[in-house]
Amino acid sequence: MPRLDKKDAKSINIDQVVSYLNHTFAKKAEEVFGSKARSAIRGTPLYTYQVDHCYLVDEIQRGPTYMLPKVISSANDNIASMKNGENQQESS
Repeated sequence: MPRLDKKDAKSINIDQVVSYLNHTFAKKAEEVFGSKARSAIRGTPLYTYQVDHCYLVDEIQRGPTYMLPKVISSANDNIASMKNGENQQESS
């Protein structure tokens, strides 16, 4: 029977986190920017959010383990800021 260390019990399931972030991003983007059918064109706010999201997901998948909590938090902040950024543009 394999022995489970505390590190194994506390480790972050990267695939599950990335899947959650991708689904959350897609859902929020659809709420804020409209239908999935609209494509993100370079220079639009949606394109900027998608590029940032892709870089953060890449950092989660390929970056050092000790940085995961900070990068996951940044990815969540990016998703949360999507709504705030859209509201600021509408009021301008």
